Amino acid sequence: MIEDQLRASFARHEDLVPQAQDLTGKIDAGARRMRRTRATVTSSLAALAVFAAIAVPVLGPRLAGMVNTAKIAAGAKSTTPNHASVTGPLNFLVLGLDRRPTQPTSEPARADTIMIMHLPAGLERGYLFSVPRDLLVEIPGRGKDKINAAYAYGGKDLAKRTVEQLTGLSFDGTAEVRFEGLSRLTDALGGVPMCIDQKVVSIHTKKVFDPQCQRFTGADALDFLRQRYTLPGGTIDRDRHARQFVSALLDEAGNADLMSDPAKLTKVIRATGDAMTLDLDRIGLLDLAWAVRGLRAENLTGDEVPTTSGTYHGSAVEIATPKAAVLFEALRNDNASGWVAGK
Repeated sequence: MIEDQLRASFARHEDLVPQAQDLTGKIDAGARRMRRTRATVTSSLAALAVFAAIAVPVLGPRLAGMVNTAKIAAGAKSTTPNHASVTGPLNFLVLGLDRRPTQPTSEPARADTIMIMHLPAGLERGYLFSVPRDLLVEIPGRGKDKINAAYAYGGKDLAKRTVEQLTGLSFDGTAEVRFEGLSRLTDALGGVPMCIDQKVVSIHTKKVFDPQCQRFTGADALDFLRQRYTLPGGTIDRDRHARQFVSALLDEAGNADLMSDPAKLTKVIRATGDAMTLDLDRIGLLDLAWAVRGLRAENLTGDEVPTTSGTYHGSAVEIATPKAAVLFEALRNDNASGWVAGK
């Protein structure tokens, strides 16, 4: 049952990652080895559970364990997988999609959370930069509009082209994260510990989130991540909360002993498929996992693309400041650390 769920979850991504050859065979071999390598595979499955919801590279250390396990089970002479060389810098686009309960199904979703993940050369650190949903940009073929409209107009492909045009970056992959699925993933993990740094009052449920550490249910996470109107910084505060939740979710997934609870493991794997869609453009999934096996969640730094408030045709928008251009240049030159240190 568990092995079937694991293979099915990976199978959903196999067509999107053609470079990772014979993936089904590797998973079958890894599943056979699971019973004899509990510690290694537990870590790998925790990674699988939050793969695209967090962004591909952070999970490499755990997926690398699965790669290594599969090689051993297949009778390899060495415990070091023979993967294609993957070097940095690397860039990934993370799109958070939130379809409200009252939103008509005929109405296209918008990417209300947009993040750029940058991995410098060496692949030992990660940087998450939030792009405000109301940032005024030029959308290819559509003219000027808020950046979150790009996904509604043309899905992830147009969203990616828009962010690439804005930043001058070329993305190595895209992760689409559905908020409803993220809620189910949170519940499947048994909740996620979250330390809140400011009072948040939900305009949807009237729930009050006080500044303290608590364990979020899926409903709590969804409610909390949607809030921006009552926050002093509006969208900027909401984006910061999203980055904080990403780190908390990573820690919880890494600490979960899923192998000791098969029912919980099955729920996590199913919730993963509900939560995300992953598309790696130029890199094999397992090759990437091995390349970033030394990256740790505590080495993830978050920040916001610098903007200022403005209006466009009577609508409130965010406008990129000259500092944003400096940030994008720093990312193109693989100098995110210098930008963060000098901001």
